[in-house]
Amino acid sequence: VSLVSTFFVSFSLASTDFFAFVSVFVAFVVLAFAIFSVLDFTSLTGFDSSFLTCFKTIAVLAGGFDHIYPVTNIKLFNELVKNNLVISEYRPDVKPEVYHFPVRNRIIAGLSKAVIVTEAGEKSGSLHTVNYAIEFNRDLFIVPGRINSPMSKGSNALIKNLQGCITTCPEDVLN
Repeated sequence: VSLVSTFFVSFSLASTDFFAFVSVFVAFVVLAFAIFSVLDFTSLTGFDSSFLTCFKTIAVLAGGFDHIYPVTNIKLFNELVKNNLVISEYRPDVKPEVYHFPVRNRIIAGLSKAVIVTEAGEKSGSLHTVNYAIEFNRDLFIVPGRINSPMSKGSNALIKNLQGCITTCPEDVLN
């Protein structure tokens, strides 16, 4: 599989405002044009993400195959293992721990040609992925968020520190 069109899209669906909608829209349009995507299960909590099985997807777990986290994604996991790739560096019986997620994000950044951050709080786990992406010389795209939103403090700080390209539409990434 070519890494030429591999994207990791980081987003949070905790916010329901217009900016979150635009962020998710940009992420999904980019995914639609990607050959395959790298999936972070924890970003999809409480969201019907079954449509992602339409894409060639690599899902990276923060624990073993016997402990899908969050449990609301077991159905998605079962769909993905049929025609996609689900990987973990842990034995099947290992439960996901807080410190596993930054390690897992290293793998996500390594598999990706580009990381797209659509929303990240000040202490978002997506910032670990960003740091690995920078270390691995991956392209980094950031969707700007509302300046007064706690869910945008991390992504806006990346822009302020000139650590990535601002993206406001799918063409920014695809070109």
